[in-house]
Amino acid sequence: MRSPKIRRYAVIIAMALMLASVVVLADVIYYYQGVITAQVSAPPLVFYSGASFTYCPSPSPHPSPGGGPASGPGGSPGGSGGGPASGPGGSPGGSGGGPASGPGGSPRGQSPPPCTYSLNSIVSGYASFTASPKGTGFTATIQLTNASYAYFYHALGLVVNTQGWLYVTNVTVPSSNQIIISKMEIIVQNAYTNQTVCSFTVINYSQPITSPTQACPLSTGPYYISVLVQPNAPLSTSQSETVTLYFGYNVAHPESVPLPPISG
Repeated sequence: MRSPKIRRYAVIIAMALMLASVVVLADVIYYYQGVITAQVSAPPLVFYSGASFTYCPSPSPHPSPGGGPASGPGGSPGGSGGGPASGPGGSPGGSGGGPASGPGGSPRGQSPPPCTYSLNSIVSGYASFTASPKGTGFTATIQLTNASYAYFYHALGLVVNTQGWLYVTNVTVPSSNQIIISKMEIIVQNAYTNQTVCSFTVINYSQPITSPTQACPLSTGPYYISVLVQPNAPLSTSQSETVTLYFGYNVAHPESVPLPPISG
């Protein structure tokens, strides 16, 4: 005759098996197929660095960067402009203005817009801004001193090929005690007029923003990107801080949408 202990173990094992079978049999799953086809289109934004960058709208007259789209979401764009004439960070592909008259040209007696725009991407010992090879972003190294502010003027070029709304999101800084930046602003300027069209505060009171900035409307055309930094005084030459941020560009609506969590 089996002992009570053996019978108890047998009952426990049988109950565990029954529970496991119930769990397995309780899964009822329906699958629905979806097909996604990815295609490649021209980039809406291209970053530039180096001594200069080029933008020659042809044959249309130059647009008015900084203005909002002339039509509602999904409508036809209010302006147009050609793509960049050189690769990011490279030498300009050519110079010279557009036609002085003719279809799409500037009116007679009015100077055509310039094609080449100077940059201050590299200032030896003080600043180094480098656009990625395909113009999808940039990296930079800047030097802060005991000055109240450091202004890196016209550090990058930006060509907008599709009108939309620009914003900054997902700003991060390292979780360390080396916090040397009190405030940082990214400034976007119209390359034709040098007027500021967007200003994004990405760090304030030494803390990165926790939500996306307000979206700023951009029309097609060339722009400058400048960076204004207010350091935390006093500074030590051994200190450093790395700021990571993302530019969002909404081509459909004036909404700022943060980048979803990503891995890798």
